[in-house]
Amino acid sequence: MPLLDGMYKEMPSPEKLQKIIKDADGYVPITPECNHGMSSASKNTLDYFLEDYLFKPSAIVSYSAGSFGGISPGTHPRQILAEMGSGNILTIFNFQSS
Repeated sequence: MPLLDGMYKEMPSPEKLQKIIKDADGYVPITPECNHGMSSASKNTLDYFLEDYLFKPSAIVSYSAGSFGGISPGTHPRQILAEMGSGNILTIFNFQSS
């Protein structure tokens, strides 16, 4: 997906993706660790379709190759989603592959 500059109201948007987000009752953002935070592509999508995500429930899924199992990238979207009025599941599960 290309870098989306601004909000969908200000420029042409991928209508198919917008419809999926708008019609959803809730969502599960999935993000890898990128410099101890969420990926820029995930954040860009949240910013671009901001009004379609507002006030919907969510559950965050994050992962990383390190020993912390995605805890770092999972805390950043929690703060962003709280500002969007999205309640999210507060439990963090740390799974490590052996």
